[in-house]
Amino acid sequence: RMRSLSSNHIDASVTYVDNMLRSAALPALHGRPAWEHGVRFAPMPGQMCQPRFSSSCSTPLHARDRSRHKVSAASSAVQPSLASEFVSSNGERPRAARDYATGEIVREIPDSDAITRADAQSIQALEPLIESRSELVAIALWLMRQEASAVETLARPGEGRASSPLLWSQQRLDELLQGSPVRDMVVERKQALIAEWADISKLISEHDPAAFPPDKFSEAKFIEAMAATLRSVFYLQSAECFALLPQLRDWDRSGEKGAVVDYDSLSSSVIVRADTGIKRGQDLVLRDERPSCELMFALGGGTAGQDVDFLEVPASLVITDRLYGLKKEILDSVGLGVKQMFPIRHDSLSVQHLAYLRLSRIQDTAQFAKVNFERDVIISVENEYEILQLLMSDLRARVQGYSGGIEEDISILQRGDAAPEEKAAAKQRIAERKILLTNMDGVRQRLAPIRGIPTKAGMQDPNSDIKEIFDAMESIPALPSKLFNRLRDWATGKDDPTWKK
Repeated sequence: RMRSLSSNHIDASVTYVDNMLRSAALPALHGRPAWEHGVRFAPMPGQMCQPRFSSSCSTPLHARDRSRHKVSAASSAVQPSLASEFVSSNGERPRAARDYATGEIVREIPDSDAITRADAQSIQALEPLIESRSELVAIALWLMRQEASAVETLARPGEGRASSPLLWSQQRLDELLQGSPVRDMVVERKQALIAEWADISKLISEHDPAAFPPDKFSEAKFIEAMAATLRSVFYLQSAECFALLPQLRDWDRSGEKGAVVDYDSLSSSVIVRADTGIKRGQDLVLRDERPSCELMFALGGGTAGQDVDFLEVPASLVITDRLYGLKKEILDSVGLGVKQMFPIRHDSLSVQHLAYLRLSRIQDTAQFAKVNFERDVIISVENEYEILQLLMSDLRARVQGYSGGIEEDISILQRGDAAPEEKAAAKQRIAERKILLTNMDGVRQRLAPIRGIPTKAGMQDPNSDIKEIFDAMESIPALPSKLFNRLRDWATGKDDPTWKK
């Protein structure tokens, strides 16, 4: 079900966003997030839990009759049902007009108002452009065919919200996201989108350039359309497809609580169902189980749940290691590479991450038998001390990479004159710092029971140098008497048995 990253026409970065959106829509596997034990788990048939909505999708949304939503290639007008949403959307946070019980439908959207890949395929001019491409790219290209105001409205953030980092300048990214992995993520994915557009523009010039006016089809418009798509797109698990839902653009997202979006084939509509009870006047929130970095990239911010939020840290083997070949074979057998990224969560290190680090520092082949990627097994005290010190050094370097301190970020959130982008970036930095700091505390707790420093002769007392200094100081008063005794022994010949013979 997960699209391969090796497709010739689909960029890996765009596809990764696809997969992350899919993962956020799927229930956690075995009660745990999809990122379990430090490796990505792709939902496979038989592994998935039952959908939150029991109705089976006998007529999938992505296979619906295109004629119901057909948009002619010559027409660039927004569909009437969407146009009303664009006009009425003022960016205010929607609130519940009444109480909703758990499981009650909060909103129902006809499938005719949900834009999918089928709508893009219904436009003849777009067919050669979207062939074998990501669903998100297809929806973005469909959006570019509509009125320019549609793209601008969807890409524009609501009141008090930050715009997508995709639309920030490089200077703004460097200023607000210094030290954050989101900065590199945005730069990398923006470059991927630029490369994607270069391929699309080449196809446009080969097929029908007149059907794609330059004022609507350009690199900047494509990136803007992708930002608009990411802000309003949802993966509908029951229909197994992505759908653009502008009606839900202004709803807040949270990984801890919120309503759930899915497709109901019985009513042929997208439904928003309350996951918990909602009181009248409460802000309407959608459940979004993506990590904070993905929420920041797609929406310009959001509240990620602690059980799903994570940061990635690198780990690798040392190429000059004399045991490099043997270690590489062990890693290949468990599906890991010589360079690997591992997630760290709030006060939680994965078993695979620790096992990888332990393996990387082994210098005795007899210890290979102790390596365990399923249980937390210490190989030796010396090995454990070394990997924990290296991990602590990496975490400390990450914390020091941020500009300012966490107190300054809290101050930005409390300032009334701070721009939404500044507040979103500050909130993101706080979330990342909390993960790093809680893991540093966890490493300290693991280091606490270890008494000593590993040396070639074994574990050495970490205070041995200080103890040696004090021993030398205590011996100073006895030095004069020792000198007198040595002189007396020399004078009397006590140390020379042949003296006076």
